[in-house]
Amino acid sequence: MTRALYRYELKYFVAASQRDKFLELTNFALIPDTHGADGLYRVTSQYYDTPDLEAYWEKIDGVNKRQKYRLRFYGPELQTPFFEIKHRHNRVISKERVPLQLEGAQALLEKRIGLDKIGDCALLETEENAELVERLGFLGGHLDLQAKALISYQRWAYIGADDPGIRVTFDHNCMAYSAEEYLRTDSNQGDFLEQGNPIVLELKFNEVAPVWLVETARAIEARPVRFSKYAKGLVQLSEELLGTG
Repeated sequence: MTRALYRYELKYFVAASQRDKFLELTNFALIPDTHGADGLYRVTSQYYDTPDLEAYWEKIDGVNKRQKYRLRFYGPELQTPFFEIKHRHNRVISKERVPLQLEGAQALLEKRIGLDKIGDCALLETEENAELVERLGFLGGHLDLQAKALISYQRWAYIGADDPGIRVTFDHNCMAYSAEEYLRTDSNQGDFLEQGNPIVLELKFNEVAPVWLVETARAIEARPVRFSKYAKGLVQLSEELLGTG
């Protein structure tokens, strides 16, 4: 399936000591994600946008119904790549995604092909995937979607021991790189997204936030934030383009 369940997420900034306290208080209910080593792995996303940065400005203007387009892979090298549309309607999150061939993902990352050619590098596993690929190819050409920024970070991920719909992630060293620099993302030599380089805590759940999860975030005095990695990264990389330089 390319579309996930409707989801909600809450975001916070925390320090390492707050992260450790949160995990201590929730060790009865959370277990490490099976991806990576003890739940730790790298996440890298290449974000696409229109020439006039429609996705960026919709985020800045607080448009209720919006979407982001990104090519995402895991690990220090190009592993398990897929292309994704992340939809937001008010506070509700949903995603559509299609897996990509390694060679095709590399061609997209290196900007040797555009998103209008995604049909040449997608792994078509279902009828729904095929529909999404066709739509992405159309949007890539019609909207002239172009690679704008790479965002990469180390993620420490947990899921609910009894409820896999609960997901807790801590994103460390969130950095931006120019769109063609995907081979540098494991170097931790990009531009920090936020001053002070806080850890980004995200609580993700279906329908209703578990009380114990929100109360734990409050207990460690985590700071709630509205935070877009893409928007922050674009500011770091493209101040002149955005008219803020």
